[in-house]
Order: sequence, then C-alpha cells, then structure tokens
Amino acid sequence: MGGASQRHQPGYALGSYFVTPYTFRDANRDGIVDTSEVTLGSAPVFFGQPFPDHGSACPPTSRFNGTCACTRCSTAVRQQALHSTEQFRCLPPRNTCRGLNESHRVPEDQAAAAANLKGTQAGYIQDGGFTKLREVSVTYFAPPAGRSFFGASDLSFAVVGRNLAT
Repeated sequence: MGGASQRHQPGYALGSYFVTPYTFRDANRDGIVDTSEVTLGSAPVFFGQPFPDHGSACPPTSRFNGTCACTRCSTAVRQQALHSTEQFRCLPPRNTCRGLNESHRVPEDQAAAAANLKGTQAGYIQDGGFTKLREVSVTYFAPPAGRSFFGASDLSFAVVGRNLAT
C-alpha cells in the first residue's frame, strides 16, 4: 500500500520523493475526514529530497587561560523525511495511527491516513530540516604545579553535555 515514493530521475537529487498529491474537505462537517472526502491527484509529483541542500556547523573550539570551550552543532536545510512508521501504523489491520485514533483528531492527520488508504504516502512526507546543539564542553587544563601535586604529566577536568537541543 502506498507504493514506491522515491526515485532516481535526471535533474533531481538521488532518492527524491515523488508521490501523488491529494486534497481533502470534510464535506459533511462531522469532524471526520474519510476516504470519500479525499481526492488524489492524477500523477506523482516531486515532494522534496531526503538530503539537505545546505548544512552548516559551528566553530568547534575556543581556548583561553588554560580552559577550552568546545561546541558541536549542525544544521540541515531543505530536506524532507518520510515518516514511514506513522504511515505503516495507519494501514489495516493495525489502524493505530494518530489520524485515526486521537480523541482530538487533526483534520490533516485524518486526511493523511485516508489518502494513505487510497495509495499515496504524501501526508507522511515531512520537513526533515533541523538545527542541533550536539555537544558543549568546558575543559580546564591544570598548570604544572597542579599536575605535579597529583604526580601526573598531564591533568584536565571536563564538564560535557551532549544532545542538548534540537
């Protein structure tokens, strides 16, 4: 169900998403979007690529007075992701996805589930861009007197935080 959504096509990034779009309207205004209220487009269209167009990273290191502050962050822009887990949950016999089961159903989630039953994964292709603070660390390097006190040739203390924010 849902069919293949990625293809290699000249002029597009490898593995780009091409899926049939859909529209929906809760025609009877009952708050539930079912398959009869979803209309599929006539052919698959480009929905984005799984790899970012642009990415960046922040400067890794700053040193001052025997202390080193290091950061690692990254960002990815213009990247799509297929939320295949949610798409799979919406298929029979499971029918356990948000669009079918949450008490405060969002019409867009209901429409994605209904369109999925009609054969398109379009409702599950989502923005995959991100900015992530991967690591921050502060390291203090002991001076020679501090190292010799402990009988060490080198001595440092570090405080590190990982995966701090996305």
